[in-house]
Amino acid sequence: MRRFLTILWRTVVLGFRRNRSPQDYLDMQRFIAETTIDDLDRRGLDLGEMAVLELASGGGGYSPALHARARRFVATDLRKLPEFPDGVPFVQTDVTTLPFDDDTFDLIYCSSLIEHLDDPTVMLREAARVLRPGATLFLSFPPFWSLFLIGGHHFKPWHLLGERVAVAVNNRRRGESIRGYHEAYGPYGLHPLRIRDARRLLVRAGFEPGEPFVRFLPVNTARLPGLLADLLTWHVCFVAAAPAAVAQPEADSRVGVAT
Repeated sequence: MRRFLTILWRTVVLGFRRNRSPQDYLDMQRFIAETTIDDLDRRGLDLGEMAVLELASGGGGYSPALHARARRFVATDLRKLPEFPDGVPFVQTDVTTLPFDDDTFDLIYCSSLIEHLDDPTVMLREAARVLRPGATLFLSFPPFWSLFLIGGHHFKPWHLLGERVAVAVNNRRRGESIRGYHEAYGPYGLHPLRIRDARRLLVRAGFEPGEPFVRFLPVNTARLPGLLADLLTWHVCFVAAAPAAVAQPEADSRVGVAT
């Protein structure tokens, strides 16, 4: 209980500070990554024995912790941001066409990405391809309708009144002229994603998702029925097993990750 209260307090403090500066945001992500890695270790996933791929690393807040703990690690994103930490392996790529050989990685770390993709199935199938058979995808995201902190992202709390109201208020407050959620966050957009939808997408891509759980919390609100799970869950997590085998393409010129 003491550990839970310490983590909860630290998360809340860092969460409220995250918008003060880019460094505050990275500090929050680094703490989340370190704590999540410890949670994965308790679930029998030892990153020290794994080749780990991070999807959508952004400014690299999670990346140093993953790099420090993994046997082998590479971060990816559409572009390398100026604040991305030196010395951490990085490959610039789109998540829908990963430049890695089949069966390369033991674990993929994918946090706060799936809700920004128009068709997450393409990304999930690529993840399945580059994971070794039976390897692990760690997938987490804030349910769009969550009442806490990051539900609705920067449209909160107006997203609870519908997209038209949320977009109008956002444009007035931020001086933007977006026409809908799909135009938020530059090339990514934002798509209202529910917990049950994410599970369905994982299954469709061939993964075997375990029971969803809530980041850091001892009470698993993700198990609640229907919309209650989304409303009361601040950040849901899935640990999903990759398919036992993925069909091989006829020809593949993509390269693997150097050891």
